[in-house]
Amino acid sequence: MVSMSICHSAQAPETIRYQSVIRDHNHAVIVDQQIGLHVIIARDVEASIVVYAESHNTTTGPSGMANIEIGAGSVESGIFTDIDWSSGPYYVKTGIDPEGGTSYSLEGAVQLLSVPYAYYAKTAGSVAGIAETQGLGDVLAVSDSAGGQIRNVTDPTDDLDAVTYLYFIQQLFQMGILQFSILSDLTADLDGNLYTGISIGNLVWMSENLRTTKFRDGTDIPLVTDQAEWLGLTTPAYCWYGNATGNSYSAGTCGALYNWYAVNTEKLCPAGWRVPTEEDWNDLITELGGPDFAGGKMKEAGTKHWMIPNVADNESGFSAIPGGYRSILFENIGSQGYWWSSTEIDAHNAGALGVANHVTVIHWFDDAIKKVGMSVRCVRDPGARILEPPF
Repeated sequence: MVSMSICHSAQAPETIRYQSVIRDHNHAVIVDQQIGLHVIIARDVEASIVVYAESHNTTTGPSGMANIEIGAGSVESGIFTDIDWSSGPYYVKTGIDPEGGTSYSLEGAVQLLSVPYAYYAKTAGSVAGIAETQGLGDVLAVSDSAGGQIRNVTDPTDDLDAVTYLYFIQQLFQMGILQFSILSDLTADLDGNLYTGISIGNLVWMSENLRTTKFRDGTDIPLVTDQAEWLGLTTPAYCWYGNATGNSYSAGTCGALYNWYAVNTEKLCPAGWRVPTEEDWNDLITELGGPDFAGGKMKEAGTKHWMIPNVADNESGFSAIPGGYRSILFENIGSQGYWWSSTEIDAHNAGALGVANHVTVIHWFDDAIKKVGMSVRCVRDPGARILEPPF
């Protein structure tokens, strides 16, 4: 059975972007290969009530990512633009043929929670007679339709942002946030990426790796792809593993890799958050039973992202992902994860934490070279209200 990792978002013109990492029966990523892709939009999880179906031929990229626009394929039944999104829920059922034909292996249905709200506004009317078509990222990063910024996205300051608010709510459901009582642990970076927090011990930790391309003052973090330039840096920079694109598997799942000079600016994390100190990491390790056991309690369980064997139960909910690192080469994605601390050791080194797939042991580095690219997890003190986007 071919496995997929799915994300989707509304695009213009009227299509839905579909991105998926394509894997074969052995869970190996299928790279640089033409595949056949079948898409069904249905009203039920069994896909017995089909409202639209289409097929695509596309080619996976070097990271195994397939990109299509649902609504722009070879139509088999239905009219995509006639779908009444307001009468959902809808489910997407997919199948692929790794050989590029039509012998599809059907996958389980996924509920389409990220409704394209430009279409919702068209089919369901408008809120107070207004149809707003901004995306959440536009509003968070730029401004609302009145030229201002939404300081609290759960209470928009302008009626024109009502549909954008609905889109925001759908994003919460897509992230698995079904109770608004935990909204206080939600934040956004200036790229519009949303992050949830989880309380472990006396601190709140982000439950995924940082992937911002902007400092919280709005300035761009330099993207450096050239290897010689990267190794010579003593200034802030980031990259995606393997110099992939920002919408690749490594970027979307594992986050960005930052050198320590970006950490040292003290403006890498969203407002109210910080890069953890050595003391913060030690508190986390102690809370999770010490360095011999903390790794197993921190790592995401299973082998969706970790290589076999992955000795982990993710008891803490930290959900550590193996993003690898960048030094002379990009190395160890899938088998090891490394995270910076803000603690400086000397002129060339800083503190960092590492964990590998086959052990539960946490390793602390006092000699992590500042030029190396590693993942970043942000942390905050409990009680800090971070629901408002950091402008």
